[in-house]
Amino acid sequence: MVFTPPPFEVKAGKVGQVFGLAFDDGRGIDGTAPVGTAPNLYATATSFFGIQIVEPDADGDGRPERLRTGRPGAVFMEAQFGADDAGPGAIWKIDGTTGAVSLFARVPANSGPAFGNIAFDGRNRQLFVSDLDNGLVHRFSMDGKLIDSYDHGQLGRAAAGLPPIADDGSIMDIFNPAFDSQNPDTFGYTQDERRVYGLAEYRRRLYYSVGTKAQIWSVGLAADGSLLGDARLEIDVAASAASAGSQGAVTDIVFDGRGMIYLAQRGAIQASYDYSIFASPGESTVLRYYEATSANPATPSSWVDTPETYATGTMPPYRRSNGGIDLQYGYRDDGVINLRQCEVTFFATGDDLMNDGSIVANVSQAPQSAVHGTQLTDKTLVQPDNEPPYASWFFDFDGALVDPQLAGHAGDVEVWRPCEARPGTVPGYDRYTWYDPGIHRITIIPWPPGSPPRPEAACLKPEAVYFSCAANGELVADVYFGNSGLAGANTINASVVTPGISLWPSSPQTRATPGHPFSFQLGNSWPGDRVRLDLCLYDEASAQQPGIAYPCCKASIEIQTPPDLYCKP
Repeated sequence: MVFTPPPFEVKAGKVGQVFGLAFDDGRGIDGTAPVGTAPNLYATATSFFGIQIVEPDADGDGRPERLRTGRPGAVFMEAQFGADDAGPGAIWKIDGTTGAVSLFARVPANSGPAFGNIAFDGRNRQLFVSDLDNGLVHRFSMDGKLIDSYDHGQLGRAAAGLPPIADDGSIMDIFNPAFDSQNPDTFGYTQDERRVYGLAEYRRRLYYSVGTKAQIWSVGLAADGSLLGDARLEIDVAASAASAGSQGAVTDIVFDGRGMIYLAQRGAIQASYDYSIFASPGESTVLRYYEATSANPATPSSWVDTPETYATGTMPPYRRSNGGIDLQYGYRDDGVINLRQCEVTFFATGDDLMNDGSIVANVSQAPQSAVHGTQLTDKTLVQPDNEPPYASWFFDFDGALVDPQLAGHAGDVEVWRPCEARPGTVPGYDRYTWYDPGIHRITIIPWPPGSPPRPEAACLKPEAVYFSCAANGELVADVYFGNSGLAGANTINASVVTPGISLWPSSPQTRATPGHPFSFQLGNSWPGDRVRLDLCLYDEASAQQPGIAYPCCKASIEIQTPPDLYCKP
């Protein structure tokens, strides 16, 4: 166990009961703040820790009377949803420099269930928040304005060929005697099939978890950050993790630089009137999936059928997760952080992490520390390694080590890990917008005077290029063309002209909509290389008609690979 100095704290009187956490990039509202500025932290209201209601003082002791069930005149208990009557739709911002707390945004339509989690999209500098009341995913700009909302139940399911499910209109009504603060079924959650919990942006897609049976879905992001209509089911956690014996909603999602996805489960909501248990203990864990690459280029990769799991907590069967996870730097044996090792470990939240259960069999044994907080684990230690997790480090969140009866008191965990020097503004080009890890957004570099036709004169005009690293260590360029080119054109042929650079895939690519990019893996490229591509965009349906010539929009473009991004397997 690691004892740490007293941390900076924000009390519930200011932000209420919160679960979701997210750091921004520290670049300010408009993205112009100097590199190295402290990031801001965002926190979202939740009902994961129960709903407490009161009525005005009736016995003259100067304190409101606590209620178990609803009745006319009931109000949320002070500190349930923070200061200034912010309500269950509150999203809070904690300034990274001063620690000042402010109300970032409010969703007025939320009746009480509040939110599942929050995620920062660094590519487009926006925030996504999952709403447990109606199942919507809200998209916010960095100044706290609601841009739009995405409905998985209607749009996501329909895109995957499933029957759409509209919100049934259930709300949390604390004026109604049917509301029971000990029964989460009366909290007004939307239906499980459309209820979104954890969120994460990865490689131009928003990944999100649905329902207590935990399905992982994703939907594409356009170049402007809007959500596309191509939702798909990625992982059926309930089915694939059955062998692990774990269950619970996936309330947090994170990706590492190699594309592995880490999922933290949280036990079913419990609303103990004595504040002891907020999530069913001993049934949830941390899972990791990776993509199994297909040997056939025409066949897309898919996630492995069975996940890897991590022992969480020292009590068998090592399933003490509280639903929060984030990646962290490596550490030396003496406990000193190693900033040269990015994403080597992860923090996961859990309860009673150091109680192995032996005190039940031997009552004369000295009580073990009841650690409710986080567990730090090397991400290579998948089960059965580190079982029990004696190679992990444990951190208690409140310093009280004598409360083993508690469960579900820890929530999300967020780590600020820039990992490498933050890229700044390159003279003559747009400001880089994000690094996480190795993802850049830049503009296409114009051809110099006297060279072949400039991109802005061609019929095919790129809008943006995003770079990232493939798992095999090669650089991937996602090129957005939008509506430029031929109307209805959806397929592209590409060839690389630059000597020494290979291109994959070599076969034509088809995009779903103009809002989707084409992806090119640039083999053998180095940071700062200028890579020229010859392109031909056409309509696949026209090309398949025998004996008929079809139009092709041609262009030659040159892009420069990021000078400070080096990919490795």
